[in-house]
Amino acid sequence: MTYLQATFPGFHPVTPICGTQYVDVIVGKFYYCGVTMSSLVSSLISMAVTMIVIFAIVARLRFGVPGRLQLLFEWFFDYVRREVGETVAKDATFVVPLAATIGLYVAIANWIEFLPLGFSQYFVPANSDLNQTLALGVLVFWVVQWYSVRTLGWRGYFRRFTRPILLTPFSILEEFLKPITLALRLFGNIFAGVLMIYLLSQLPIYVSWFGVGIWKAFDVFFIGTIQALIFMLLTIVYFGMAREGIEEELERRHRLEPAQAPMRN
Repeated sequence: MTYLQATFPGFHPVTPICGTQYVDVIVGKFYYCGVTMSSLVSSLISMAVTMIVIFAIVARLRFGVPGRLQLLFEWFFDYVRREVGETVAKDATFVVPLAATIGLYVAIANWIEFLPLGFSQYFVPANSDLNQTLALGVLVFWVVQWYSVRTLGWRGYFRRFTRPILLTPFSILEEFLKPITLALRLFGNIFAGVLMIYLLSQLPIYVSWFGVGIWKAFDVFFIGTIQALIFMLLTIVYFGMAREGIEEELERRHRLEPAQAPMRN
C-alpha cells in the first residue's frame, strides 16, 4: 500500500561540525557543536522567500494608485506601526521594521508547509523544529533587554524587577521564561499541524490526498498566519513591558538636574 509520507515528523538529524561530543538528555542528544541540517535548509528557504517578497514589493512601489501587493504591504506596515505606537511608544520607530520582518518571516516559514516538503528529511517546515523557534525567541529576548537598558538605564532596568520587592525572584524568572514560552507556543502549533498531516497521510493514498489538502489549506493559511501574528504582537508587547517604570525614571532624572546644575557651574 502506498502512503503520501512514510517518515515520522519531528525527526531532525544533527550534523556534528567540530567533534561528536554530546550530552545525553531524556529527549535526545544535545551536541556541543552541531547543526540540524533540516532546520538550516528550511530556514534558508524561508529567508530567501522573505527577501524575494520584500524586494518585489520595493520594486513595485509607486506613487498614485498602489497595486494590490503594495496596498497589502502598506496596510500591514501601518497596522504594525499603530500597534507599536500604542503599545511601546511613538518614538520607538526601530521596533516597527523589526516586528514587521519577524512577522513576515514567521508567516512565510509557516506557509511553505503547504508545499510537499515531506519527500526529504532536509525539507521540513522551519518552525516545526524547536531549534528554529528558540533561536527566534532568544533573538527577541536579547533585543528587548538591550532596549530596556537603553531606555531606562541600568538603574531603571534593575528597578523594573523589584516592583514589588517581594516578587523579585518571580519577576526575574518570568523574564527568562518569555523566550521559552514564545518559542514553545509557535513550535507546538506548527508541529501539531505537521503531525496531523502525517496521520492523514497514513491513510491509503486514494483517500489521504483529499484530507491532507483540506487540512493544509486550513492549517497553513489560517493557523500559520494566526501564529505569525501572535508571535509578532507578543514581540511588540515585550518591548512595551521593557519600558515599565519609564515615567518614574524620567521624573527621577528631572529632579536630579537642578541639584547637579550648581555643581557644573
